[in-house]
Amino acid sequence: FIHVIFISVKVRSSRAAVVCLVLLCVLQMTAVIVLCCSDNPKWITYKHSSYYISSEWKNWTDSRRDCLQRGADLVIINNEEEQVTSANIVWIGLTDSDNEGVWKWVDGSTLTTRIWSPNEPNGKVGDEDCAVSQYSWADFPCNYTFVWICERN
Repeated sequence: FIHVIFISVKVRSSRAAVVCLVLLCVLQMTAVIVLCCSDNPKWITYKHSSYYISSEWKNWTDSRRDCLQRGADLVIINNEEEQVTSANIVWIGLTDSDNEGVWKWVDGSTLTTRIWSPNEPNGKVGDEDCAVSQYSWADFPCNYTFVWICERN
């Protein structure tokens, strides 16, 4: 009788151990998935940079603030290969807000590559100090709202 109780306790202990082991494995897999895959789910790596494409609409200043909070800045387009070709209009890190007509990137570098749309920049609406990209660039008022692209190295 004691032998049967011992076996019964041993079987229950083994089952409990197996259940605990399975639960631990599930928890560990969940932790790995969360840490690995949700760290930066929208970052895309291309060559030496990573890019975040927003799904929200914000003005240029708030878009830049969002990028800075992500450890990045609005995208800088150094050449035609990096040009954003998107069906959506997106904010890029180009502005002439410090000195009208002198376009600079958010890192302070001077504009060298020019991918402006015909007759752009034009300041047509008035205070168009921020740049957007679609298939080429245009100047827009910084308080308009668009999606944006962040870049980090």
